[in-house]
Amino acid sequence: MVALSFDRKAVEITWDAAALHGDTVSIKTESDNDVSGRNDVQNDGRATLTYPNDFTGTTLVTVTGSEGGVEEGSISV
Repeated sequence: MVALSFDRKAVEITWDAAALHGDTVSIKTESDNDVSGRNDVQNDGRATLTYPNDFTGTTLVTVTGSEGGVEEGSISV
């Protein structure tokens, strides 16, 4: 069964796809809280991360191209 859930909140992140090499990227987050990371994401410059619904704070996000290149930045939620 598919159902709508409000247990988590989602944020969209962006990066410069031309700066990363390869068709896919991996997204890692540095946080002590239950923040999602992603692997094998299409390198189109956009992705969604999810956070616990009550999360507030800053997260360092690192996006790495499958064939090289890295972009990183801190986002506040």
